[in-house]
Amino acid sequence: PLQDDAKLDLNQYSNNDNSMSFDSDAAVLKLDWEFGNGLTLTSLTSYSEYAYKEANYDGETSEVDLISIDMSEDFDQFSQEIRLTSPDGETVDYIVGAFYQTSTQAYNEDVDILGRNLIPTLLPANIAIGRPFKQESETWAAFAQATWNISDELRMTFGLRYTEDEKKGSRKQD
Repeated sequence: PLQDDAKLDLNQYSNNDNSMSFDSDAAVLKLDWEFGNGLTLTSLTSYSEYAYKEANYDGETSEVDLISIDMSEDFDQFSQEIRLTSPDGETVDYIVGAFYQTSTQAYNEDVDILGRNLIPTLLPANIAIGRPFKQESETWAAFAQATWNISDELRMTFGLRYTEDEKKGSRKQD
């Protein structure tokens, strides 16, 4: 713990010209179709993506120029849900549907260790390390739920959902 008169130095040093950017987009579309018998068919479609970049990050945050890091990440995701809903107030109310989602993510980190600034005689050259990461995922599900309205005071709800997820990823170090 800090003493009463102690001061915490929160300064972060950077001797690099650091830059950062982030762009993001998202869209959602919901459509409802109502049929004459009270059934409602709903489609819910969504898409999102972002891109992040950071260049010349001072990795050790000291006054000595030792580590410089470039990072980037790209992500996109698409999903679709379709469901059929019964009219409210029936003896049995129900909803059935299906869901699908896919996404991809790519992340990269390039680290430059400036050896000549650390120990010039032992490390006369810089060391470059790349660490790319990639991931793909896919999910789908089917679901159903029914509510039995036994009386105004008593009802029973039953539901079922099945989901499958698949992910593939890789990371390497260059």
